[in-house]
Amino acid sequence: MTGNPRALLVGIDPAAIDYSKPGILAGMNAAMVQSVLDAAHASFRGSGIDADMCLIGFGEGEADKVARQLSTTPYEVVVIGGGLREPKETVRLLEKVLEAVRNHAPRARIAFNTSPADSLEAAKRWI
Repeated sequence: MTGNPRALLVGIDPAAIDYSKPGILAGMNAAMVQSVLDAAHASFRGSGIDADMCLIGFGEGEADKVARQLSTTPYEVVVIGGGLREPKETVRLLEKVLEAVRNHAPRARIAFNTSPADSLEAAKRWI
C-alpha cells in the first residue's frame, strides 16, 4: 500500500432527514447535523488515515452512490454511520450498502461508529 490508508465514511445526508419526528435528532436541522459530520470528517486530518465522506438519502438507488464511490477509490475500511442502522425502517438500505461494499470493495473492512464523533476510532480498529 502506498500513501495513507483510506476510509470511506457512509452516512445519511442531513438534507434527507425529517427533523419533525421524535427521536435523537428532534429539534435539530440539516445545518446542525452537517456541522457534526464535517467535524467528524475533519478529525481524520493528521491521523495518518485519509477519509472521504459519502452521504446518501433514503430513496431507491441511494446505495448506488456508495457503489460508485467504492469503484473509484480503494478503501481499507468503510465506516457505516448509525443513521443506516437505526431506525429499523432503514434495514433494507443498510443491506444494500453492505452489498455494495461486498461487491465493490471486497477487501475493505467494515466498521460501525456509535456517533459521528467516533468515526476515526472505528476506522482505527481495522487499520
